[in-house]
Amino acid sequence: MAGPLLLLVFLFLSHASAAEYGEELLRRAWGEREWMVSARRRIHAHPELAFREHRTSALVREELERLGIRNRAVAGTGVVADVGSGAPPFVALRADMDALPLQELVEWEHKSKVDGVMHACGHDVHTAMLLGAAKLLSQLRLLFQPAEEGGAGASHMIKEGALDGVGAIFAMHVDYRIPTGVIAAHPGPTQAAVCFFEAKIEGKTGLAETPHLNVDPIVAASFTILSLQQLISREDDPLHSQVVSVTYVKAGNALDATPAIVEFGGTLRSITTEGLYRLQKRVKEVSKIMHHARLNLLELFDRNIAVF
Repeated sequence: MAGPLLLLVFLFLSHASAAEYGEELLRRAWGEREWMVSARRRIHAHPELAFREHRTSALVREELERLGIRNRAVAGTGVVADVGSGAPPFVALRADMDALPLQELVEWEHKSKVDGVMHACGHDVHTAMLLGAAKLLSQLRLLFQPAEEGGAGASHMIKEGALDGVGAIFAMHVDYRIPTGVIAAHPGPTQAAVCFFEAKIEGKTGLAETPHLNVDPIVAASFTILSLQQLISREDDPLHSQVVSVTYVKAGNALDATPAIVEFGGTLRSITTEGLYRLQKRVKEVSKIMHHARLNLLELFDRNIAVF
């Protein structure tokens, strides 16, 4: 009887100790709130695109050095910092730093000062949160990632040893749809694997009144784009999560002539890496079977082939 009783007492004390630690951590976090908000606003006002996060990286390293935390640059503008002894195994926390090529339209004191660039995805918040973790937690590795928005910044950091000695890694993403103070989680992948594709269809230009003498790349591109949409609706398991999005089309600008070239591109997303590879294969196959035009598939990028 003594053994189980001691175990029960140990578990009770451990739970009580964890609860007390959580309350103390929350109290300290509230004490750092203004500092974290200030850091977030400074980052928000000066957004930077993928692999150009020089000002943000400098801010991060300056704050870490102010806290006495050793750090190093990786992947150009990325930052890795070890809090505590610096001895593995580590638990790592990760945040992304890059902004998006969008114009901020909301007028407020900390609006983006960079024309055509803004933090529309919350990476300014993520970076400030990770700086907060640097102040509040101990014995962990901090990963400030560049180029999350299509630049495969994570893979560059991994190649430079950012995960060496890491036993577990955690990250989170802000979501305006969830009430403040609530954390949502579920088992399995939460973020899709993604890649980008671009295609160019070359036809034969000519006057609009003589279509029989031309090879119309617009018609070929239209059929191709519609066929790509059927990869999801007609070929994929309805229980799987995949997306094919054609996000741009470029052709001629004359009203009375068939263009010689049509370019289009977009993204492929899948909740599994295997599903993404299948989509890549099928995009190539579908594009190549289009007739009455010569198709040159320029590039099928495979950045960020990972599932989170």
